[in-house]
Amino acid sequence: MKKIKVKDCYRSGTPINLDYHRSIKPEARKWSFLTKNIKSKNKKIKILDIGCGNGSIMLQLRKMGFTNLYGLEYEKQMFKRTLIEHPGLKIKQGDAQNLVDYANGFFDVVLSCHVLEHLPFPDKAVSEAVRVLKKGGIFVVGVPNGYHFNDRMIRMIQLLVYGKYDHLQRFSKKKIGRLLEKYGLIIKKFQVNKGSLELLKDVRMGKFMFLTEKIIYPVIKFLYWQEFSFEIMAKKKVG
Repeated sequence: MKKIKVKDCYRSGTPINLDYHRSIKPEARKWSFLTKNIKSKNKKIKILDIGCGNGSIMLQLRKMGFTNLYGLEYEKQMFKRTLIEHPGLKIKQGDAQNLVDYANGFFDVVLSCHVLEHLPFPDKAVSEAVRVLKKGGIFVVGVPNGYHFNDRMIRMIQLLVYGKYDHLQRFSKKKIGRLLEKYGLIIKKFQVNKGSLELLKDVRMGKFMFLTEKIIYPVIKFLYWQEFSFEIMAKKKVG
């Protein structure tokens, strides 16, 4: 298969199926790894959600009592919709690779949930996240395993249907750890989530969903149960 160059792919960091993402009702979504690791923190800390989408994680954090929440969303239509539906959230339209609107050391926590794999230059995004973090601040990251069969399958399907794919990066456990450590972050917690062909449980499968979720998926899960995604909590060095 011919290798697709970055310039021929999505360079925006946005997923291909934007209409689907825009159609989801924005409700509080609990990212358990994140909430578990910050629930004991002072509720006045400043938190930045990079790639906040419809604001679902921010809404969950607000339910937990956190008051200084900031969001950044690249895709203009998604940004406008979230701003209209949740005017109380501090959301800006911008690029994860250039956090120009935020000063050095402004945030206590920066989070990035399945964003880095969409970016042409994830190094810049991590570097910027570290810049805007206070010393001792934490960076919470979630990325898929780009070498998992599910990610390979989605990439192949997107190439066949769209002629391009939206996961521009492939992360392994070693690669994402090395990227964070490159910019002076100390990994404090690293969680590996197991999974199989999750695309078979996608609501967009429509009338085939019952067949794929209840019959095909359990069989494949039994045969193939590997590292599906990684969640990391890293700390910015104090010195």
